[in-house]
Amino acid sequence: MCFATVALIVALFVGPKTIQAQTAYGFQIGDTKVTSDNFNNLTSITGVSGNVKYDPESKTLTLENATIETNEEIPLVTNLPGMTIQLIGNNTLKSKQRMGMMNQLDGDITFIGDGKLTIKGGTDTDDLESLMGIGNWGHITISQCTMEVEAEVAGLYGGFWKFDRCNLKAKGNGLEGDDYYGSICWLWDEYPEFQGCKITEPQNNTWKKHKEKGYSYFSLYGDNQKPVTDWVTITPENTQGIETTLETNTKTAQQGVFSLDGRRLSNNINLLPKGIYIVNGKKIVKK
Repeated sequence: MCFATVALIVALFVGPKTIQAQTAYGFQIGDTKVTSDNFNNLTSITGVSGNVKYDPESKTLTLENATIETNEEIPLVTNLPGMTIQLIGNNTLKSKQRMGMMNQLDGDITFIGDGKLTIKGGTDTDDLESLMGIGNWGHITISQCTMEVEAEVAGLYGGFWKFDRCNLKAKGNGLEGDDYYGSICWLWDEYPEFQGCKITEPQNNTWKKHKEKGYSYFSLYGDNQKPVTDWVTITPENTQGIETTLETNTKTAQQGVFSLDGRRLSNNINLLPKGIYIVNGKKIVKK
């Protein structure tokens, strides 16, 4: 039997190797997207220390005495519906040149756990978007856990928020000459939902509504009629004897016109240049 025939027989029995495509899990740590190939080894990512693990079945990211510290990358970017972030011990997200955390348009995340998470936005940058603690373009719930968020311009920015029996401190120093940036600012369409907790500092506060490009936004103001730029403190109320069962809230697609990276644009797509946009939750190509 000649060599070519032997090679053919071997090829028929062995066959080509099947290459299984990796699955992306809808979030990123530092410069690394988390996938089915690497989710079991997240502590090897540059800038990560402590215990960081992810369970794909429950969509739960656990931070246990963990630190994610970066220079030019956002420490944590989420874009996953139904994601849970569990906090155990003391945890930190910190960047020199980017915001502390970004939740993108499809991100619907809930923070839980007995631990604490400290988030600090960039300080060594002139980019406005990077001077934020949490930049939110989706939905965030902070439930029965402790968080502290601090940044040069905006502490909690944008999106939709729910505070559920949590301990939260947030601070943003605002922007000189601007009437809206501060500790909690530019929230979409409505002020946050509070369940079993309230703002205790500053005691005199109000939500001020303003419009930009046809959309409504809310920022937290103090009694001086300016955005709050000191620490905002949210603490649980006395819930003894009160039923605390939560009802499931089904989120609908975001209404409006957005860029592919989640930035809110004019509500009239006809005024925008040619390109690809997200309109009321659907991808649209304008020619």
